Amino acid sequence: MNKYTRMNWENTPSTATPLTADNLNHMDEGIERATDGAIALETEIATARGGQNSLGARLDKTDKSIARKLDSMPFDSEPKNNSPCYLTSGAVYNALLVKADKTALATKYDSSNIESGTSTLTPYSTVTNKIKTANCTYKTIGDIVIVSATVKMNAVSLGGNSMCPLIDLPYKCISEDNVFCVGISNLGKLFKFAIPKNNTWLQFSTQDKTVYTFADGEQINVICLYKIK
Repeated sequence: MNKYTRMNWENTPSTATPLTADNLNHMDEGIERATDGAIALETEIATARGGQNSLGARLDKTDKSIARKLDSMPFDSEPKNNSPCYLTSGAVYNALLVKADKTALATKYDSSNIESGTSTLTPYSTVTNKIKTANCTYKTIGDIVIVSATVKMNAVSLGGNSMCPLIDLPYKCISEDNVFCVGISNLGKLFKFAIPKNNTWLQFSTQDKTVYTFADGEQINVICLYKIK
């Protein structure tokens, strides 16, 4: 919208601003542009409000909707099919199984190389006060194992550079390098997990390397895949 140029009307006897059609039409044009601009702005604001009383209310509703979606997302104790929680619905777990199946069954492996089971993970002596329980389910296909671990924490703090080691994975990792994966707690905190090569250790730290205080019973889930043969 162009800036309106005022007429700056003057009273008689001045003749600088005569009451002519040009001057009156100039005013009409300015009023029309201002009205059209106001209507367009009102329309855009109404569209942005989306049925709410104000833009602020619309943004608040959007924020609350996202928060409710995250809050209402169930957190499974282990991956399962058709769960609303995309992180533990079994999609990643099953995708890894499919990949392992294609690799194993398409070559030299048979049913004798497939095994499923559960295992209790033991907190290392330096972190026994931090971890309430730790266990995992696993499935091997040929030279690959897929481990789904669940770690339940006490109400303690974990330093930004601190590591929580767990021992007694069902199989030793013989990958060429250390294996890394990301876990998430039921309160939404991300953790970096690592399985050192030639070890049966599973250790984790905060993903962002900051101090974190766990709620009592806060649960971390992680899925890792590594070579065992």
